[in-house]
Amino acid sequence: MILEILSIFSVILFGLTSIIISLKKDRSKKSLHYPDSDPKKEPIQDKNLKDDFANIAVHELRAPLTSIKDSSELLLNHRYTLKDDEKEQFLKMINRQSHLLLDQVGSILDAAKLESGTFSLDKKPDTIDELIYERIKIFTPQAERKNILLTCNVDNHLPLVDVDKVRIGQALNNLISNSIKFTPVGGRIIVSAAGVDTQGVSQLQVSVADTGRGIPKDKQGKIFSKFYQVKSNDGREERDGSGLGLYITKKIIDAHGGSITVDSDEGRGTIMTFALPVYKPEQMETAPSAASAVKVRPLAN
Repeated sequence: MILEILSIFSVILFGLTSIIISLKKDRSKKSLHYPDSDPKKEPIQDKNLKDDFANIAVHELRAPLTSIKDSSELLLNHRYTLKDDEKEQFLKMINRQSHLLLDQVGSILDAAKLESGTFSLDKKPDTIDELIYERIKIFTPQAERKNILLTCNVDNHLPLVDVDKVRIGQALNNLISNSIKFTPVGGRIIVSAAGVDTQGVSQLQVSVADTGRGIPKDKQGKIFSKFYQVKSNDGREERDGSGLGLYITKKIIDAHGGSITVDSDEGRGTIMTFALPVYKPEQMETAPSAASAVKVRPLAN
């Protein structure tokens, strides 16, 4: 376990260095101007946005880093008096917080790419049924720890979509992990996928439905914002994530020409649904290169 933790630390340090370099590069770039923007105000807004982003990113990393620091110091200072089971508990804490920190570093790196307009996709015509089955297998152990039944309902013949499977897998990871996080012990989560026709438009529709606590109606418009955390019933924010998962998920779906919606009621669960346009062969004749940078205008919260 110690070797695993050390390897995670090395990746985290690399990630933190990448974040710092990315933010510095962003500051050195000229501000991007858009047709509906004021060129005189844009540079100031852009600088303020990057300053806010850097400050919040550091804040999000502080909690797991502090936990790792405190646990490791206790372990070192009392290594001769602690019992083996106590040492194991501290090592498990360090391991758990290291994985959390690694996930947050990855999310912040992706968000930084979105801010700078360098978030890339590598899209190819494919189906995503195997991708969904794979996610069910990956998250089943985590769901079982809360006695949550995680199942899927996937049509036998899903339509082809022009898709970056790595990024769509990332979006599914975010949606399923959120459902597990907010679904109580003994709850249920079902991932569904089917081809649908809406007003003559063919789409692939994927839903993640849970029996969790739900999202208040007045908060549903904010959940796709950067660093937004839904507060619990006692008014506290959930702090075991970066607050970037749904923001990144929406940008991934948007970049595929799709859409994502939320249907939720407090105490009755949540259904997160994203739709992707069905692939048409003629798209390849006019489409740009599959590997392309997605230019996204930074959004202020």
